[in-house]
Order: sequence, then C-alpha cells, then structure tokens
Amino acid sequence: MKPSRYNYYFEVDGRAILAYNSLTTALTELSADEFAALQAFCTVPRDDLFSARRLSSFCDDLVKAGFLIPDEQDEIELIREIHSALKERQCTLGLTIMPTLDCNFRCRYCFSYTRHERMGAEIQEALLRFVEDKLREAERLSVTWYGGEPTLCLDLIEALSARLRALCQQHSVEFRPASIVTNGYLLTAQVAERLRAAGVKEAQITLDGDRATHDQRRPLRGGGGTFDLILDNMAAVGSMLDIKVRINVDRGNADTAVGALDALAGRGLQGTPVYFGHVKPYSEACAGVASACLSDREFSELDLALTRQALVRGFGSFRYPHLELGGVCGADQRLSYVVAPDGLLFKCWAQASQGSEQSVGSVSNDQLDESMQQVQQKNLERFLAWDPLADTTCRECRVLPICMGGCPYLHLNGIAGGGCSTWRYVLLETLGLRFRLEQLAR
Repeated sequence: MKPSRYNYYFEVDGRAILAYNSLTTALTELSADEFAALQAFCTVPRDDLFSARRLSSFCDDLVKAGFLIPDEQDEIELIREIHSALKERQCTLGLTIMPTLDCNFRCRYCFSYTRHERMGAEIQEALLRFVEDKLREAERLSVTWYGGEPTLCLDLIEALSARLRALCQQHSVEFRPASIVTNGYLLTAQVAERLRAAGVKEAQITLDGDRATHDQRRPLRGGGGTFDLILDNMAAVGSMLDIKVRINVDRGNADTAVGALDALAGRGLQGTPVYFGHVKPYSEACAGVASACLSDREFSELDLALTRQALVRGFGSFRYPHLELGGVCGADQRLSYVVAPDGLLFKCWAQASQGSEQSVGSVSNDQLDESMQQVQQKNLERFLAWDPLADTTCRECRVLPICMGGCPYLHLNGIAGGGCSTWRYVLLETLGLRFRLEQLAR
C-alpha cells in the first residue's frame, strides 16, 4: 500500500486532527495514535505497521476511504479514465435558452445594454427541430432560461416549454424541471405560478450588496431602484419556486455584501440558499470592470468570510467541496449548448453576446455560410478538447478532483486567474468550518 497523493492532514483549533482526501472527499478525525501511525507509514510504508500497533481496523478504514491505495494504482490515470468515461457517457441534453438579450435593468458590468433581440418564430421552430435531433442521443432534457431578462418573454417560455415537453414525451426522454436566471424584478406571484406551470422549479436571483449599493449597480433601464421590489417578490414566491440568491462581489461592493444578508434575514428569508458570485471580466463588453475584480485568491478568502457571516445570521446553505470528475459545467460537454435569440449556439454563457465568430453552430444549418461554419466547428472542437489533465499545473494540483481545472472558458481564453476553484486557496479552512458545524450539531 501507499498513501494517496490527494491526502491532507491538518489541525482544527488545536484540539482535533483531521484527514481529508480530495479524490474520495472523505473527512475523518484522527486520534493522536492514529495520526502518529499514519505519519510513520507515510515516512516508511510498511504493510505490517498498523497491525504492529494494533490498528488493523483503522488501516482498513483508511483503505476504504481512499487514504491508502494499492502500490500499483496511478491516481492521475484513474482520474483521466473516469473523466473521459463520464464525458463520453453524457446523456443529458443541457440547454441554456436565451429568449431575449433585452433587459429592464442596466447593470454596469453586463453585456445587455443595447441588445433588444427577441427569439422570432422561425428561430423557435429551428430550435425545436434541433432539439428533436439531439434527443436521439439523450435520456433527459434539462433547460435553463437565461437572458437578458427572460421574464420579459414569459409567453415564449410557456410556448416553447409545452412543445419541448411534448418532444420529450414523443421520444421517451425525461423532461427535467427547468430553472431560470432572473433579476427578480418581474417575478410576481402570478409570474411564478405561470413559470411553475411551464415546468420551471428553480429561480436564481442576483443581488449586488445592500439596498443603496444594489440600486446604484442594478438600476432599472429608465432609472430607479430595484432592491425592495426584488425582496418583496422573493418573499411572495418562495412557496412556488425554489429561490436561490447570488450576491455579486467585487472591490466596489465587497463591504456591502453583509448588508444584503441582513436585508434577506430581515424578511425572514434565511431558508433561501445564498452564494457569493465572483464578478469577472468575461468578455470585452465587461472589460471595463476588470480593475474592480478580485483575484481568485482574494475572492476565495472573502467568500469564506462571507459564508461565516451568512451562517451567523441563520442561513443554512454551506458550499462544500464535491467531486467534479465529469467537468465543472457544460462548456466542454458534447450535449450542452447556449442558444442565443438569433439561433446561434455557444458553449459558454459569457460568449452569448459576442456574435458568430465565437459561436459553435446554429439551430439552423443554412443560417451561415460555409466559411463561418468552419469557424464554428473549430470553436466547438476547442471546447470539447479541453482537458485539465493536459495542463501541468492542474495535473499536479491536489485539488484537481474537486476542481477539474475550474472554468474552461477562462482557461481557453487565457484570462488572468484561469478560473481556479476556491478550494485551491481555502480548502482546509472550509473543511475546518464544516467540522466545527458538525460538532455543534451533535
């Protein structure tokens, strides 16, 4: 036997010794004798060491949890095999559908300022033909409604949802509950009921700090605040949809994120999952905010600090590392697409406003000329070929199994920071917090 390369050992508050393995995500507390034996084994591996110390059952537990592995096992090759197999066996057709690029907000870091496209009837029909063709390879269909502001096109969402459901029934494919990414301003109880009837189960809503900061950063298109009405809507629709809140943070509003938590708590919304979003200059359209963006390390440390503040205020959501061996998003998956209002297909949400030069196809085969189709094919192959194991830094990193290279788009486009997971910077602190919470719950 030999120790796994993905083992971590650390103390919590000077009173507990923990062991964590990022390939199995096993977390266990060790006694002083167990830790001493494990240290001795790591220094000079001997299969009889644990039995000699009367710790045979402990050794068995270490093997089951992946802390000790067979001498011949190559964990990097194991990850490579699992990663390739999961990508090859993808059976969910994942669509992010943008019925419009128009928006009733004018957020300073968003691409949707002057774009007013709405998906027309011809593109809708082409999209349905595209979906029907792809369903032959799929076992289920998963849809996320995005924009612009998708609630501006509620009728389109209802009509397309009904026809997508019918296609799934026709081809014996599961039609999974859908989600929607919305600014929340139009998400009244009536709208939520219509979305639920259309198969939408979850809605993600974004806040940008406390009331004053949010209203300055995410105003209405014609001016005016949006914060209070969004929270009113969240309180009104919580029994109809599963609401999740993203609180965007950068240098300009980091000190106001706690104010957003206080406002949510003041409305009795502690049962609503909350997470903190890293504002990044994903495209030229939002490059103007680059100087305000936090580095990956800065954001990771802030994210953990804000998570602690959320827990103090009664929010139960806690982001814990989990395996990402199949990849972190749909960008490098063969059956995942972002569909723009004009029918162009993209691999990443960040590209959906960048035009045909960044697209990977179209729902209509005759939409673009042959030279552009060649460009699209190259773009598609680039994403599908993304392999974190081909990157030396990623391959040697011990958080690889719970990160898998982070954001493919950022890596492929050479954007500073590379989109590394927060676990690269705050893994042990997060695990320690998890341990403390479990101790308090006992």
